Amino acid sequence: MRWLLGKHVMRPGQLVAALIGLCLVMMPLASCGTTPTTDVLKLAPLDLGIPADAMNSKVTGPLAGSTVLHVRVTFKIDPNMMKKMQDQKVEPGKPSHLEDFAKQFGIDDGTYQKFKDFFSPQGISLKLSKMRTHMSIDAKASSFAKLLQTSFVNHSYHGRTFYAPDAKKPPMVPQFLLNYIDAVTGLDNYSVQPTHQASFQAATPAKAHQPAADCSPQDQTLLPRDIAHAYGFDQLWNQGLHGENMTINLVEIDGSLKSDIQNYLSCISFKGNVTPVNVDGHPQDTLGESTLDIQMVAGLARSANIKVYQTDGTSNNVNNEAIM
Repeated sequence: MRWLLGKHVMRPGQLVAALIGLCLVMMPLASCGTTPTTDVLKLAPLDLGIPADAMNSKVTGPLAGSTVLHVRVTFKIDPNMMKKMQDQKVEPGKPSHLEDFAKQFGIDDGTYQKFKDFFSPQGISLKLSKMRTHMSIDAKASSFAKLLQTSFVNHSYHGRTFYAPDAKKPPMVPQFLLNYIDAVTGLDNYSVQPTHQASFQAATPAKAHQPAADCSPQDQTLLPRDIAHAYGFDQLWNQGLHGENMTINLVEIDGSLKSDIQNYLSCISFKGNVTPVNVDGHPQDTLGESTLDIQMVAGLARSANIKVYQTDGTSNNVNNEAIM
């Protein structure tokens, strides 16, 4: 059997070959292949929160591509989940099941896989925090520049130097990933790096040249009295017990944010001391969970002394549990 196409006569085998060829030609335009979705292809600029004056300051040269950047990503937390946890009634002496809520704060496996699909092709490895609310990414500046379609440059600004992505080429990430991101640090060093080893002081009256503490909590913030009531500590407070003559030890593998902790201690009129102690090296990461541990303990026991035994997390004998 032969087929007539216009004035040309084609055999069945030739017809099949012609149809396959036509499909390949039309594949980008029609249904012969699967095209990526618009969400996957759409890129959006990542705002690092650097002031415009700083970003537009004098550029002194490119950042060496071999420079290792320690990037940390903080994910958005569902405010409805925060409200649900806040409304959870806990009776002293009975299981609170608050850990079940904590597991729902961070990103799920499917979302984490999307991030790995984006970063892994460039040989960049990710590390998700235990609460799944933060992610650490360590890689060379050249790898980040290629992936984020930018370049890193050094600036001279008000007597100091810092590096950041080129203002004319902001870092670009897929829009569907950007929807999960609350903040990113490490793609620049405009802000001062967190301090791991400094001691913290008890609250003292502010001097004229010292800025006042910012004690205005954000919406859905759990205040010390909320935590105290959940764990039955308000009964101790009513008896005038606030951790006097007590030492509370914490074991941490994350670094803590000194400025956040000091601000919190001032706001709650903390009377004790917080003393970090390095064990086999100081932490390399600052993911916020150590900061939260210290603040919660300080809020519950405002007159206690808190020792934070912190390490880099490489020892197999270290866990991240509080020792009371």
